[in-house]
Amino acid sequence: MSFSEFMTVYEGNCYAGWNEYITYGGIPLVVLAETEEQKMAMLDNLPNETYIRDIVKRNKIKNIGEMEALLDVLSSAIAGECGTLKI
Repeated sequence: MSFSEFMTVYEGNCYAGWNEYITYGGIPLVVLAETEEQKMAMLDNLPNETYIRDIVKRNKIKNIGEMEALLDVLSSAIAGECGTLKI
């Protein structure tokens, strides 16, 4: 949800709301969670419960461990240094 939508359910001022929004995002279930621990647990489980499960189901993948290892390598490479001197 957008920040303005977030603020319609957030109980607090806009500065505290902005801090909460940039920390946890605007995913509705996460917004409605009551504690930081619940919010962090939901965010930690999000890739497994949505993306990985969907990829496994659509592509009929049998070895989920290898796919997760590949995703770890790919996602770690995204944040790697990239410059013209390495070409």
